[in-house]
Amino acid sequence: MPTAQVNGVEIAYQESGEGFPLVWCHEFAGSMESWEPQVHYFSRRYRVITYNARGYPPSEVPKDVSAYSQDLAVEDLYGLLKHLGIEQTHVGGLSMGGSTTLHFGIRHPEMARSLIIAAAGSGSTNSDEFRATSRALADRRQAIRCLQEQRRGDGRGNRHHDGDGKHARIDHAFAQPNRCDNQRNLTPPHHTRATETRISECPETSKRGLGFRGPAQSQSVFPRR
Repeated sequence: MPTAQVNGVEIAYQESGEGFPLVWCHEFAGSMESWEPQVHYFSRRYRVITYNARGYPPSEVPKDVSAYSQDLAVEDLYGLLKHLGIEQTHVGGLSMGGSTTLHFGIRHPEMARSLIIAAAGSGSTNSDEFRATSRALADRRQAIRCLQEQRRGDGRGNRHHDGDGKHARIDHAFAQPNRCDNQRNLTPPHHTRATETRISECPETSKRGLGFRGPAQSQSVFPRR
């Protein structure tokens, strides 16, 4: 797999097809493989680029907390496009990648022919309040789930849940003063913990997001080549 040296970090990427460039930015619990259906479809008419953000192997995984931020995510994308000799492109992203796409368009409008932004929030100006509200919502959802399991009589209603992992995801992914900084404290262990928490909470959608195949994804709306 090809890599590019961008801002002192090796970024792994893939290309498919020919034509005007189209780059996809993956979500927090995803990777470049998450875009496989879109790659199959759009590579018929476009030069499609997907990549793994820093911290997502086979891209390099810096150990220093300061090596992760939304600003760096935007500049990594900019550097990758420059490495590929791309002066202008369509840019698309989901969730974390949607935030990267949005801020890339703001920071480098001359390079963005269009922006495709999905499920990207704008963050909060009151991080303490947002953290408390998010924790309360997470605990309430967990309590409802435990009650449902008790009523089913499956014996799992009193199990201990990993609240620390869930709170870590809230603290580190969403409780920054502004969403622009939402990757600042996402060190690799928190990537892993947040991904595991998401899979345990919503296995079908999360596994599809990570590139796993399952019954719900057996019929793609995007024709294959």
